[in-house]
Amino acid sequence: DEVKKAQGNWGFVSVEINGQDISAGFKGAAVTVKGNKFELVLPNGTTLVRSFKVDSSTDPKCVDFINEKGEVTEGIYELMGKSLKICVFIKSGAKERPSTFKTMPNSGHILYVLRQK
Repeated sequence: DEVKKAQGNWGFVSVEINGQDISAGFKGAAVTVKGNKFELVLPNGTTLVRSFKVDSSTDPKCVDFINEKGEVTEGIYELMGKSLKICVFIKSGAKERPSTFKTMPNSGHILYVLRQK
């Protein structure tokens, strides 16, 4: 099952938001997946923890991240071996699941490419 395959520690290969490469800001950042929890530790020490649920029956596969207030961020993912792509919609107050692993200016999409350690 895909959630089991995603367990463990991940490092960032690249990060793009609204068509802009912001990978430098994630240098040294790390993600740990444990159970249905996704923990992101940024280089400045800020930690974000989200629970998540996946639907691997769709194409592309869907992921929902849920914060401590119960708010949902909708996204898509692709897990291939030790590579994980996640694209989510991050504009507040609206929901729109991305349909492709691309970001465009003003899209409100952020694309993370991670490699399992």
